[in-house]
Amino acid sequence: MQNSAGASTAIEVVGAVVPRLGGPEVLTVQPWQIPVPAADEVRIRVEAAGISFADLLVMQGVHPERRKPPFVPGWDVVGEVESTSAVCVVMDYIVAYQMLTRSAQVQTGDTVLFQGVGGGVGTAFMQVAHTLGVKVLGTDREKKRAHIEAHGATLIDFETEDVVQRCRELTAGRGVEAAFDGVGDTATASLRAVRRGGRLVWFGMVTMLSSGRRDLAKIAKTASLVGAVFAPNLVPGGKRTSLYSIQLLARIHPDWYRQDVAALLRMLVEGDIEPRIAKVWSLSEAPAAADGLAHGALPGKQVISFA
Repeated sequence: MQNSAGASTAIEVVGAVVPRLGGPEVLTVQPWQIPVPAADEVRIRVEAAGISFADLLVMQGVHPERRKPPFVPGWDVVGEVESTSAVCVVMDYIVAYQMLTRSAQVQTGDTVLFQGVGGGVGTAFMQVAHTLGVKVLGTDREKKRAHIEAHGATLIDFETEDVVQRCRELTAGRGVEAAFDGVGDTATASLRAVRRGGRLVWFGMVTMLSSGRRDLAKIAKTASLVGAVFAPNLVPGGKRTSLYSIQLLARIHPDWYRQDVAALLRMLVEGDIEPRIAKVWSLSEAPAAADGLAHGALPGKQVISFA
């Protein structure tokens, strides 16, 4: 959202609005009314906002955190607080850090698999894993090889290579200590790639959409696969599975969220992590940014600037 008046009254701004559920084509840049913040809320003059695949899922109405149209999508922002106080941090690094340290509890020297590693969360994951001394095997397309290898990870080209076989080859046959799956219909392969006693962390459902639009057949297939993988009596070899949601974990353990934000800010100050921006879009380009995200055109994080 862009522009504002005083902090004590409702204001009209310009926002990227979802007037009805749908694909990137429904996103419209239009006037938007911001109410006066309640006692437990803040209002922020946004300078930049991240755009992620979760936004596409929310726009389609298939994300667990559902919103009723019309609404302005978005999870991570930076800007100036206009009413009360808040700390705004980038979502991707919190997701990566918590999955590694809270969900999987990785150890230095572990090797892990990340499905779809070339995106925003994957890029953050590679950096945080490197800081923790964890080796990453990441699946993606060949065109993202340079980006992935620049972050110290090993690419597994899922279009030409057998992911499970490559994981075993790269771990002397034992499998990875943990796998992280934000794709959805790859959950079965991810679980197979995990060694006995290891863990699969599922955190997303990219395959529920086709080019940013809801695909009922893929939704049914993904739900079926994930349901089978996470049925406790069906998990073989002493392997463990868990679901990760940044929103749910923040509500259950707000103390963890504060601790992890502080840890990441220290990493940022010390240069252990360095957010990489693939492209900065203007607010008027928000629909095009969403469409580009839906088609996986760019590696890394994409941002909408309000400057």
